[in-house]
Amino acid sequence: MITTEKAKQRRITLDDNVRRTLELVVALRHILRRFEVRAICAESMSHVRSASVSGKVSLAWGALITLSAVHELPLLQATPQEVKLRVAGNIKASKPEIAFEVRRKLGNVFEDLLDGVSDGLHEHAYDAAACALACMSDEVICALRRAA
Repeated sequence: MITTEKAKQRRITLDDNVRRTLELVVALRHILRRFEVRAICAESMSHVRSASVSGKVSLAWGALITLSAVHELPLLQATPQEVKLRVAGNIKASKPEIAFEVRRKLGNVFEDLLDGVSDGLHEHAYDAAACALACMSDEVICALRRAA
């Protein structure tokens, strides 16, 4: 799980957002180098209620789009509703239902990845894993599997 920390000293928000976006890019590039990544899966950007959050999400999306283009990797997206339907079979599935299905489908592999991740971030980890699972049925992933 990639996390960035808000600056401890007083900084201009824009400068801190840029620093945190660069940290994200460095961490993602490390993952791309370490594993044989053949596609990037992400939950599609939805409308958020806060301009501040929207700006930060946009910066993260910019990082994903750029890395996707630079590394010539397909960027697959699933809406929150698609994730719920594909993972839990129910478009109105709750967070606990999604977490249950992720644990059921990924088992100990996923639980081992949560070691060292603070409890407050588990929900985000489950969301990310569910999104990856939802994208597994995408025709791009199916084509990549056939080509392997």
